[in-house]
Amino acid sequence: MPDVLTVTPLAARRFLRRALLLDRPAPDIGTALVHHGYIQIDPINVCGRMHDLILRNRVAGYREGDLMRHLHGNATPLTAAQRTAFEHHLPDTHVLVAFPVAAWPHLLGAMRHRTRISGAWSGRLTPREKDFATTLLAEIAARGPLSSADFDDDRRGRRVWGAATLAKSTLQKLFFHGRLLIARRDNNRRIYDLPERILTAAILAQPEPTAAETARWSVLLKLRQRRLTRLKRAEFALVADAVQAVSLGVGPLLYCLREDVPLLHAALAESKLENRKF
Repeated sequence: MPDVLTVTPLAARRFLRRALLLDRPAPDIGTALVHHGYIQIDPINVCGRMHDLILRNRVAGYREGDLMRHLHGNATPLTAAQRTAFEHHLPDTHVLVAFPVAAWPHLLGAMRHRTRISGAWSGRLTPREKDFATTLLAEIAARGPLSSADFDDDRRGRRVWGAATLAKSTLQKLFFHGRLLIARRDNNRRIYDLPERILTAAILAQPEPTAAETARWSVLLKLRQRRLTRLKRAEFALVADAVQAVSLGVGPLLYCLREDVPLLHAALAESKLENRKF
């Protein structure tokens, strides 16, 4: 049984506001990305895009569109050496997020897995897609970043999230497989390029972690996203040295990162001081 720190629900709420950067925003997007591990991206704009809504209260001075400018540059695209983050999917999901570049090696196993499973959106290439992929990759290598609209081919792809051209569906799978990355966006249209022109050679050359190392990384991501959360027994075993057990007096045992414990103690002390005032 791990050592347990008991706190009040009020202290836990105060802790979460600060740990999630809501009371004390990060000074910049890069700091917020590293703090949270990733930021979910969604180009759909109903009352604002998801990533902008997430970051507007978590980054000081954040303006609409700042995450995309951070990822890809503004008028002048970023070079690989200038990039500190990139777009990709959480392993084993279709959730698109912004990752710090340090996440790259932990995505390799999921990328490889997708090339072996069936799936119209992210799975292995069909014979027709595999044949077309050779042309797409050669054109991008020769001409630079391109979108599906840059290919004069009106063949239809599989029906996934509405009708799509063969070029669009094939480029999308190559992205899921890590053979292409998003270089920039043009009104949310994805412009793809080769990984070696998006990420540095040093990042791409990093060895793939073991399955256990990536599993631990995934649990730590969960903790960075939620800051105070339940863990399954198998998850706890992977990160026991990095977490603190927390009890609210009722309900299940929760966990936070050890690095967050001083913030939790501060929240508890402030709550006790407020209680004494009344």
